[in-house]
Amino acid sequence: MSSGLNRNPEIMHNHVGLIGCGEVGKIFCVGLKPKPGIASVSAWDLKFADASLQNKELIHASDAGVAVCTSMQALCAQAGWPDVSNGL
Repeated sequence: MSSGLNRNPEIMHNHVGLIGCGEVGKIFCVGLKPKPGIASVSAWDLKFADASLQNKELIHASDAGVAVCTSMQALCAQAGWPDVSNGL
């Protein structure tokens, strides 16, 4: 029985980008970072730009080894996706 996961290393994504770094996003970031084949984990969240939440969120990301992106376009570029500024 197949697990549904593709274990072919030739097509694995080694740069992961998460949109949203709330409670679940933080769990995903911390859980994905040490996995084999994952070179980096990046995240973008509106809270990174909110002055009242920014410090706490940036510290958490730094402690987790997650690269903080300032926009969705920056997140896509960090994760190796093509330029999405002109739409898909």
